[in-house]
Amino acid sequence: MSRPAGDAAVHRQPVDDVRAAVDRGDSAEASSALVGASLDGADPEEVERLCRELLGGPDRAVAGVAATCLGHLARLAGSLGEESLDALRAHLSDPDIGGRVDDALDDVETFTELRR
Repeated sequence: MSRPAGDAAVHRQPVDDVRAAVDRGDSAEASSALVGASLDGADPEEVERLCRELLGGPDRAVAGVAATCLGHLARLAGSLGEESLDALRAHLSDPDIGGRVDDALDDVETFTELRR
């Protein structure tokens, strides 16, 4: 039996899964989906934008994971956008995520030509 064209399954992008979990307030699922998106070859620019957005978000657990994921992206791609580097620098003194930001900046320095 064939399905009507409009009934085809919609392929969700990894960032859609992250946004959906954030919208539900599910920190654990948002964090897991964000790590997956950063490691699985999803559109790195889109994941990088999402990480920047989440760094300043109200869920500080997800913000910390976003910092870690920016480090993953730097390691895997060998580069990171200047906007993301600036966002990390801006959160370095954040009492909730500063340690994770510092780790991400270490990854940036180790795996790219960028400096703190």
